[in-house]
Amino acid sequence: RPSPSRRRVAPHAELLGFDPRVLAEYFLVRICFLAFFLLAILDVGTSSLALENNHSEFLVTNKTRGGVICYTLGMACALGVVVLLRVSSQSPFQPPTTTLIAATPSSTSQYARQDRPRAPPDQAFRELQRPLLTDEDDTELVEGGVSQTQTSGAQTGDGVSTMTYWKRIVIYEFGILASVLWIPALFLPLFQITFRGFASSFIDEVSFEVPFYQLPTVLLLRGKAAGTDQWALLSLGVVLLLLVYILPLVATASAIAAWRSPDYSKAAWFLKAVLRCFQPCLCGFIFSLSLLMAVPTFEPLGDYLLDTQTSGFCERFENITDTSCLQIQGGHRIGQWFLLAQSIALEVFVILTVVWK
Repeated sequence: RPSPSRRRVAPHAELLGFDPRVLAEYFLVRICFLAFFLLAILDVGTSSLALENNHSEFLVTNKTRGGVICYTLGMACALGVVVLLRVSSQSPFQPPTTTLIAATPSSTSQYARQDRPRAPPDQAFRELQRPLLTDEDDTELVEGGVSQTQTSGAQTGDGVSTMTYWKRIVIYEFGILASVLWIPALFLPLFQITFRGFASSFIDEVSFEVPFYQLPTVLLLRGKAAGTDQWALLSLGVVLLLLVYILPLVATASAIAAWRSPDYSKAAWFLKAVLRCFQPCLCGFIFSLSLLMAVPTFEPLGDYLLDTQTSGFCERFENITDTSCLQIQGGHRIGQWFLLAQSIALEVFVILTVVWK
């Protein structure tokens, strides 16, 4: 086995690599939440259709059943297992105590003067490369003949690695995008719902838009109107808030704070550990994909629900009068594209923070 002074990560194992186990840890569990997000958005677009005429009300609602709740809570538990495995795979919340063995006597004296022990230069890469369910020896890809002091950044006279100019530009740009795009993503409308047809004249609000920050409230009102149990609404609401709102905001703040902290300080290592452990929970990109897929299906799904709930009355009405009974049309709005851009920028910003910081 090569000595520590001659080890570095193999080039083909950079960042995420192509190991299917690593890809599963990063993406597979999050993709499974696509079904939950799709059902939540479809519930907003096609539920609680209230038609009022002559002091009578006709209401169409979608009630959440136990299958959706069990599926969502099961995937949340699976995601929690991934987070716990990352926490227990090493001691992530403490700076490593391994000292760097330099290749030359002069560099040895430089590292010996440091107040804090520092990790090997390949440690940051191995944090993201190593699958969770493998031994350390199986995941440590090494190459002989190359000094460990060769890193992706330059080395100053004090032995502290510095990033190249282009890396600083990349980090700065992604940090700005991930932070600034939160404002339009939260307050601009994600999609618009419009009711057309003969029955739309009996609806109070023919057209309305749903911004990102109001989505949990709208879902709560739809669930109460449908008579969904309170514990079910609470469980689904907690999962949605954590994965789409709270944890992405925490990741944004942690990544910014990590770059503001001194290199190899306890604060920097703690923030990097937080990002590494909770990175699989960033589901903003999956939620944006569900918006792209769900909004165009408002109209066909609404027609199906109306025909089912009215025992085919709307279909017979259209055949006789050649006029649509009720149509639900959904349209994308600019807030959805801001949310997609913000989620991509945050994902890249978090990964680069864990790797380059």
